[in-house]
Amino acid sequence: MTAHGPVFISMHSIPHYEVVYGFIGVYMLVVFAAIIVYMPWRRIFFALPLPKLLLTILILASLLAIMGDKGQLFYTYVDENIEELAELLAYIVQGALVIWYHCQLKHVDKEGISM
Repeated sequence: MTAHGPVFISMHSIPHYEVVYGFIGVYMLVVFAAIIVYMPWRRIFFALPLPKLLLTILILASLLAIMGDKGQLFYTYVDENIEELAELLAYIVQGALVIWYHCQLKHVDKEGISM
């Protein structure tokens, strides 16, 4: 903690960070495989409308996080805080998207026809 707020450590400063990267990679592969197998792709892409507002917020939060990570917003320590807050917003919006799709899928049958 500094006078300007928290300092976020780099992943490379953690001992054995390669092992952490390995666990993250395996976890991502398991999640990706589960998404491919269990996701009702046809019902999502052909029967449901696109949640434009949530996707717009997600894209803007992602852009803010990228720009904050590179220090392109204010060129000060504030960029790091904006990056972390934008990432938090992106995670919250992703949760809202999951809930939205879950509620919408209740109204669509297995063949992708709205009830």
